[in-house]
Amino acid sequence: MRAPTPANQSERLAALAGYRILETEREKDFDDLVEIAQLICDVPIALVSLVSHDQQWFKAEIGLCASSTSLDEAICGYTILGTDVLEIPDTRLDPRTADNPLCSREKDPLLFYAGAPLITPDGHALGAFCVLDYKPRKLDDVQKATLTKLASQAMAQMELRRAMHDQNVLRSEMDHRVKNSLQTVESFIRIYQSRASSDEEKDALAAIGRRVSSISQLHAELYKSDTGDIVRLDDYLNRVAAHASDAVRRGITVQTELQAVKADSRKAACYAMIVSEFVANANKYAFPDGRDGVVTVSLTETDDGVITLTCRDNGVGNAGRTDSAMPAGAKSLPSIGLRLMESAASQTGSSFEVHADENGYRIDVVSLSGQPQG
Repeated sequence: MRAPTPANQSERLAALAGYRILETEREKDFDDLVEIAQLICDVPIALVSLVSHDQQWFKAEIGLCASSTSLDEAICGYTILGTDVLEIPDTRLDPRTADNPLCSREKDPLLFYAGAPLITPDGHALGAFCVLDYKPRKLDDVQKATLTKLASQAMAQMELRRAMHDQNVLRSEMDHRVKNSLQTVESFIRIYQSRASSDEEKDALAAIGRRVSSISQLHAELYKSDTGDIVRLDDYLNRVAAHASDAVRRGITVQTELQAVKADSRKAACYAMIVSEFVANANKYAFPDGRDGVVTVSLTETDDGVITLTCRDNGVGNAGRTDSAMPAGAKSLPSIGLRLMESAASQTGSSFEVHADENGYRIDVVSLSGQPQG
């Protein structure tokens, strides 16, 4: 059944309109948040949903492949009636969702829902940060807390965009709020990582933590920039490499050779993931038996705008490394880190090549759509 109309519907809709976010383009900051929710909660679907007068519209989504639904299908319509996480372990057994078309359809019905309301500083619930699954289940306490914090971060992003549009809030105040939100998410990831039972889960959560850290650093670079979505890629990657260097063991040196290059924030975020994952993989695989080693990150740009990012180490190359592109017939699979690096390169339309021999391990990422220098 359709959720009841909130008692403060007119004020709520006015608040929603004030954010000027409905029907806007997708943005990486929101996409990153739903990706984190999907991984932390181990679900196929995660959404940032906004409930308007006639539809439920998604500012960000992963796994659903839709931009909106009707209010008859909007489970988030119930979430905005409260202030806490709404969890429905089995939608078939709850009268609010038993006849929902998305939950009662024959093919791939949505049988689990959990959503944290997106609440403005004035107390208006605009929508929900939610996760869904095709099977009944429950979130644990850490997952619920993380969902709430991600909803707060999504709301902070909306606040930031409104503040920039209206020019009513100082940039430094918003910078502080976003940093605090990201630091809180990082803290919850570390807590969840400490409770993980398998090495694969720990590796996945460590990769998520590095992704959140790079987002935080990218926010700092964008805050310093006066060119909108364009950042100094060399400055940003220097910061990322320095942060990654703090996590490697003694005897491993991380150095950079970066040419002055500008790029949009999406490319910068993807390249940051590649750098952080390469350093983490080198720390884990490249230098066995406590041997010393060097990891080098280099960045160049040609006159016609071709950007090349090269990450290399002087470690063992393919010998004994389960993170490498294994030869035919090998039993080991590429590591999470390598898969993430390949995915990040693909998202920017860049080529991705792996080289390994007795001199070490190297990846080359080449993009044909760089920003011109200047």
